Amino acid sequence: MAPHKGTGFEQEGMSAPSGKNHLLVIAIDAYAHCPKLNNCVKDAQDFVEVMLERYRFEAENVTTLYNAEATRAGIHAKLKALKKRVGSEDNLLLYFSGHGEVEAGIGYWVPVEALPANEWEFVSTSEIKARLDAINSFHTFVIVDACFSGSLFATYKSVRPGYEHKRSRWGLAASHSRERALDGQPGENSPFAEKLLKLLHDNAEDMGVQKLATEVIEAVQAATRGKQVPVFKPLDVKGDDSGQYVFRLKQKAPAWQAAWVAIEALLEEDIAGLNAKILRLDEYAQQFPAAENIAQALKLGEKLEQKREFFQARNSLFLLRQFARRKTSFQQQALERIEELKKSYTTTVEPEPIIPPKEKAHPAPPQPQPQPKSQPQPQPASFTDPRDGQTYRTIEINGLRWMAENLNFDVGEGCWFYDDDPKNGEKYGRLYTWEAAQKACPPGWRLPTDEEWKALANGFGGYVDGGNILSELKGAFIDRKPKESYEALIVDGNSGFDALLGGCRYPNGGYYGLGVDGGYWSGTLKDTQGAWGYTFNSGSGRLSRYALDKSYGHSCRCIQDLAT
Repeated sequence: MAPHKGTGFEQEGMSAPSGKNHLLVIAIDAYAHCPKLNNCVKDAQDFVEVMLERYRFEAENVTTLYNAEATRAGIHAKLKALKKRVGSEDNLLLYFSGHGEVEAGIGYWVPVEALPANEWEFVSTSEIKARLDAINSFHTFVIVDACFSGSLFATYKSVRPGYEHKRSRWGLAASHSRERALDGQPGENSPFAEKLLKLLHDNAEDMGVQKLATEVIEAVQAATRGKQVPVFKPLDVKGDDSGQYVFRLKQKAPAWQAAWVAIEALLEEDIAGLNAKILRLDEYAQQFPAAENIAQALKLGEKLEQKREFFQARNSLFLLRQFARRKTSFQQQALERIEELKKSYTTTVEPEPIIPPKEKAHPAPPQPQPQPKSQPQPQPASFTDPRDGQTYRTIEINGLRWMAENLNFDVGEGCWFYDDDPKNGEKYGRLYTWEAAQKACPPGWRLPTDEEWKALANGFGGYVDGGNILSELKGAFIDRKPKESYEALIVDGNSGFDALLGGCRYPNGGYYGLGVDGGYWSGTLKDTQGAWGYTFNSGSGRLSRYALDKSYGHSCRCIQDLAT
């Protein structure tokens, strides 16, 4: 057999199976009865994002359980489903971020609905091991960012060099079984997640879990001054053959591939529609600057130059400049090609430059009677609630009259000021359970439906469904739409809607998220326990759609049909 040129993770002539990478992510901030956490969902979302953007993971193989979805039953159901989905040549990554506990030497993951004193409502590490034993993966790698999380590990094994072509069962925990894991400041990543994500985001080559774990342990220990020391050991799970999983970088950016195919097809179309469509390719370039595709960029530039002369050459320059700005091995090639294209100009008059997407204004939602852009927009009207005399600013969007301030009417049971402080109500209004919200709006007003919230969000860019950006939104605008709508609809945005980050109230009386999160009820039920709601998060800068537990307290915006 001819010698095999490996990457340092294989032996000569041997390579790992080319199966799929499956990822299950479980993260909980908004516990029903246990103390709140700040960053678990953000950490998990950031981990999913880097896996899909940089490594060989596909959205259809990513499963997420966030907050209300991460019940004991939900966790078991997703682990059970993986038994059928994960094949013998596939790999499984499991990421958990939330509360962890240890009782009588047994470790537990705490699901969202569990009571603190009822460990039988938790998910024990022995249950997790049993579920993993039943999954016949090639590699299994578990990452746990929770207190007392080291109890998943085997006690009779030690770290040894591992090859990718051998099966493996490894775990990386934020702390050992007798140590608490730090959560970090609201809106940031935990110390463990911060170091993990930085390494995965910055590295320029394939990385085995042993190297990753070594660097994470050193970085977290230094950052916390020894208060927290992560643990990396084999799991006490069947199927280990002393191998190791390798995070392999994507060879090409899929969005770029789609961009090349789309724009090459456009070269056969009329010139009239090409300008707007080239701008769409420019937005792809802004979102996915994949230097591996420089050869395709050069080839496309040549085609554009040949078929559309000056106009096409200018757009080729726009793409090539994206590469020229980055310090890659292709930078000099891009610069040389730019000079060649400049010499090919057939006119000395340079047209107006293409405006990059980040400089464009947020798109305005459709209006019943749109006004010329040169005219000033009308100032929001106001409405006085006849029940208590409070006045609210209003704004007309999509044929509806929306309150541009949070509702602050006392319906009695089921509504509160944040921290029970009336001063918070002056700015943020009250927090309502879903049942209380049904009777809180003034006469002639109502809660917006889920579809009306969707229309509002889509009018300004879009939203994240369930918090999982990369699995819900496809193509080049994966991360752009929910950020555009957040920036437009948040207070002082260009929409006039002025959404506020009023926090939420837990069923046990605790409060969380003032100035960080702002959740708003819709009038549409998801099931007997939850209703659809829309959340603005300052940490991610995104607008998200969630199924919110009806017993939590969230803000309200009422609407009125314009004909009313």
